[in-house]
Amino acid sequence: MKAHLTADSDDFTNYEKKFLFVGSLEERKNIKALIMAFHLSGLQKSGFSLIIVGGDGYGNEEIRQLVAKVKGVKLAGFLDDRDLEILYRTSWAFVYPSMWEGFGLPLLEAMARGLPCIASSHSAVREVGADAALFIQASDVDSISKALIQSSKWEPKERESYMLLSLERSKDFSFEKFISIIEDAVIEICARKSGEFFDFENENQLPPSFLTFPWIEQFPKSLGDIPESHSEAYLILILQLARIRMERRLTELSKKDLDGKERSAVEKEFSSIEFAIEARIRELKRLKNYKEGVID
Repeated sequence: MKAHLTADSDDFTNYEKKFLFVGSLEERKNIKALIMAFHLSGLQKSGFSLIIVGGDGYGNEEIRQLVAKVKGVKLAGFLDDRDLEILYRTSWAFVYPSMWEGFGLPLLEAMARGLPCIASSHSAVREVGADAALFIQASDVDSISKALIQSSKWEPKERESYMLLSLERSKDFSFEKFISIIEDAVIEICARKSGEFFDFENENQLPPSFLTFPWIEQFPKSLGDIPESHSEAYLILILQLARIRMERRLTELSKKDLDGKERSAVEKEFSSIEFAIEARIRELKRLKNYKEGVID
């Protein structure tokens, strides 16, 4: 078995000559096709290498056997965060030819670090990559090989354009973007319930406290006003949003030199909101159990 790479290895210094793959060694990742494509490209003769990072999965033995036969391909095994971070930031391009993915987190991690990406046009990988990656037909070794060759010829400005595309695409999956989507969903739901829309961009409509939700204060007096099919989920969603906002606020406060009073006030405010929402959730459950003849 080949030795694992470390942060001091020569492989981390030649940043213009490395293609990187991150993922478990299993068949659906299409690693064998990637290795064969790299061999077909002949780029190892120009000093390029293919570094494969990841633990063993189904079919790893066949992958290892193929690696032993192809010059320029290196198995890095499982790397810690520090070493993986270095690889993400120093490789020439990230290659992700997976045949099937539920999401494709390594691709997003590479994009978040500004690494140009070559990716499969299959499944969720295409959705994650959007217009920011150079796409390949994963089932076609020749297609992968041509993409590797094409990327190896990038001029600095062309490679930089792919780097910028990666960074911009990764912002669509940022924590702040996630918060915004959740907030929009909650606001829309509450607008339907109350017939009123709360504009968070309008300062005149903003509550005095970042945790005081108008829809909590003006929540329907009767729980029967909320369809039973999703009333509990609705309350849980609001509670989760409150928690997210609290954590974000506490993170902001941790960067300041404070005596802890403001932090305590935030935690106390959230506790009161959490108590109120959880009490309503319990009430819903009791009501549901009563209707179903279940005794608490």
